[in-house]
Amino acid sequence: MPRWKSYVPAVCVGLQALINVPFYGIPAVLLLAVLPGSQVGRFPPLLPVMILGYFSLGVLHRYYSGISSHPGRAKLFGCAYFSIGLISSLRTGDYDTPLLFVVVGLWALLSLAGMVGLRGRVGELNRLVSIALMFMTALSGVISALTAEW
Repeated sequence: MPRWKSYVPAVCVGLQALINVPFYGIPAVLLLAVLPGSQVGRFPPLLPVMILGYFSLGVLHRYYSGISSHPGRAKLFGCAYFSIGLISSLRTGDYDTPLLFVVVGLWALLSLAGMVGLRGRVGELNRLVSIALMFMTALSGVISALTAEW
């Protein structure tokens, strides 16, 4: 397999973190789509914790594929991160603006591309690049968690 295919999951995580900075409410919209309707609004402090948990899966994926070099764990955390992103973006249906539809669709495409990229070799990135992607993903998650509302 060509070497560039191992970069696909890392690029997808990085692009999702970049998308999340201007559109910081996207993870809240995505995660609220996965929750049952009876639970929405029942536990308000739970949403920021869920957002941090979601982005921590992306950070752990980057850690195990770039720094610690455990391909099995990298694929496990990457699959969990991309699966949650893909399933939740496909379940989101009530869009306030057309731009939200485009951003959620882009999130779904990046999640799908990340999952396909996990089939090959994971990792082989420079440590500094992995650390930068981890920091960017964590910062993006903290911004979303701090601004999350039900």
